[in-house]
Amino acid sequence: MTLVMVGANPRRAPFLPLSASLAGEGALGAVLTALAGHRSVAEALVLATGERFEVYAVVEDGVDS
Repeated sequence: MTLVMVGANPRRAPFLPLSASLAGEGALGAVLTALAGHRSVAEALVLATGERFEVYAVVEDGVDS
């Protein structure tokens, strides 16, 4: 198993505030459900604030990140 982390913040990559784009009811839950439902993902966590968005996932060895 491998831990993969992907993230973005306004200091490294300009983007609209994520809180606005993910403000819809259940949006973060839908992202997490999609990740956790992938056959190669054993565990997943989404951390989102107004200024950063991070995804952590434990994936099977051999999966390209």
